[in-house]
Amino acid sequence: MSNRTPREDHEELVARLKTLTENLRVDLEIRHLLLNLDDPANDEISKDRYTALFGGAAVDGYLGLAIGQRQSKIPKSFDERIKCAKRLDIVTDGQAIELDKIKLIRNVFAHSSQPIGFNNEIIKEAAKSLWDYPVSSWSGYFAPAFSPRHQYAIVCGEFCNLISRGFSHP
Repeated sequence: MSNRTPREDHEELVARLKTLTENLRVDLEIRHLLLNLDDPANDEISKDRYTALFGGAAVDGYLGLAIGQRQSKIPKSFDERIKCAKRLDIVTDGQAIELDKIKLIRNVFAHSSQPIGFNNEIIKEAAKSLWDYPVSSWSGYFAPAFSPRHQYAIVCGEFCNLISRGFSHP
């Protein structure tokens, strides 16, 4: 039986993790995240990755819920869910194109081992192009004033709202 407090155990674990992490290359984003676990979104790149991953996951999840109310088999991938939602008339052709843009942006962040953010010219352009989708509330009107990260997050939120109107919530 140890006489150590839970706080001491936690501090030892943090110290061991820090030592392990310091052996990673300095330029890796994962190194930065592991060294700052108490505040993983303390820089713009980490906030961008979190926003891209969470926004895409939220839309993907809502598509799964909407599809599940219309058929028993729910496609596993985001891409398959977009195609299925289009087939089931949950989304229009134009909305499916916008959802594909969300998926592509999410995938860039999900599969990049290098630091990448919404300040990247290609990602910035893709996020701003999301405003081709006619959002249903005030957010679309003010879109040009938002940063690409906020534009992406708002469009993801708008899609979640739009998709959720088509099914009953559990």
